[in-house]
Formats: sequence, C-alpha cells, structure tokens
Amino acid sequence: MAFYLVGLGLWLDSVSNGALNALKKCEKVYLDGYTVKFPYSLDELRRSLGLDFELRGREQIEDESIVLEAREKDVALMVYGDPLFATTHYQLLVSCNEAGVKRRVFHNASVLDAVSLAGLSLYKFGKVTSVPDWRKHTNCPTSFVDYILDNQKVQAHSLVLFDIGLEFERAVEQIEQAFEKKGFKIREAVLIFCAGTPKERVFYGEFEGLKNVRVEEPYCIVIPANLNDFEKRALEEFKVQ
Repeated sequence: MAFYLVGLGLWLDSVSNGALNALKKCEKVYLDGYTVKFPYSLDELRRSLGLDFELRGREQIEDESIVLEAREKDVALMVYGDPLFATTHYQLLVSCNEAGVKRRVFHNASVLDAVSLAGLSLYKFGKVTSVPDWRKHTNCPTSFVDYILDNQKVQAHSLVLFDIGLEFERAVEQIEQAFEKKGFKIREAVLIFCAGTPKERVFYGEFEGLKNVRVEEPYCIVIPANLNDFEKRALEEFKVQ
C-alpha cells in the first residue's frame, strides 16, 4: 500500500508515463479541485487519463483521511501543476511518514516554470504572492503589495497569482486600489494566461494598457524589476501597442 502525489502539469498531455502507470494501479484516485481553475473539463481529463477519479475539496484534503486510506490500499491525489507548489500537499507527505505509509511524488511543470515563456530570468524572481478575492473577506487584504515592494527593493521580479474565480477586471481594480493605499503605482507588467496550454498568451506593456486584454483563467501577472538587455529583447515579442 502506498500514497501517490501526482502532478498533472499544465495540460492534458503533460502526465508522465510513470505517473500514469501509478494512477492506474491505485484503488482510489482523487483530484484536488480547490487550488486552481482547470483549463479543461473534468470529463476531458478522465478521457485523457483513461481512468475515473473523485473530486476533493480543501477540507477533505486537509483532514488527511486520504493518508489513513493509504494504509489499507494504494491511493493517489492528483494536483494541477506541480503537487508540491502548495504547503497543504507537503503536509500529506509528512503525515505519511509519521503514519508509516509509503509515498511517492511525481513532479510536473507549474506556473513557476511557465513564466519563463516571457523571457524573464527565473533567477531574478523574488517572493511569490497572491491576490485574494476581496468579496470573500470582511476587510480588503493588501499584504500582497508588501511582498511586491520587498521584491522591488532587491531588484527581483514579482510573480502574482490570483484567487480562483477572481475576474481579471476586478483583480486589476483591487491591485490599483491596494497600491494606491501604499502610495505606489505599477508602471509595467507581464500578463500570462492559460500558460502551458494551446491557448497560452503573453502580453507585456504599461499596466494601464493591459486592462483591455480579454483574459481567460488561469492567469497571472509578473511585475518586473530592472530588466537586463536580453529580457528587454525577449519582451518585445509580447509588447502591447
């Protein structure tokens, strides 16, 4: 008996043969359904993998019942992107170790890899931050701005992620309001959506100009620090006129 933590990558054809073989020998296969808006339907995923699975929400994963189940049978949890991008999933591995359950991780590409599509050096990225949907909070959290400002101080690019279901137009409004409170204004940004899929698009330019882009989920933005010559040349391909 064992627990398999499987990264799905960014598109339907991204799962490795090793991961697929592990999934097919499991008695139970679950899919983490709360950390991302999938760029494909669940039925498309079922057909692509050639197997069935059950969707699991945050509470069902965090209660670690999956680990207890893995003491009796082979169980897998599939995660979009790389499975160790979120701390929650690593906690499952710790629990497996404490419970004496064998575990194996199948890594895959994530948005952290895909942002290099824009030509920005991964070595120059700082802290990753996330913009929450203010409609889900009694206050309007702006801590993500502090992460970005900290990165700017050390000349590091900022990868900014967004809550599932937060429309791009609303996200832009929140970012502008949050930065205004801090007395800072975003000048330029890189917008990436559907990274690693046939629909992937990259746009670069003045933040104001990116507002008019029609965006699909999942999406992210990068707020660049000082660009070197190569990065400037690479971004020219994606510049919004």
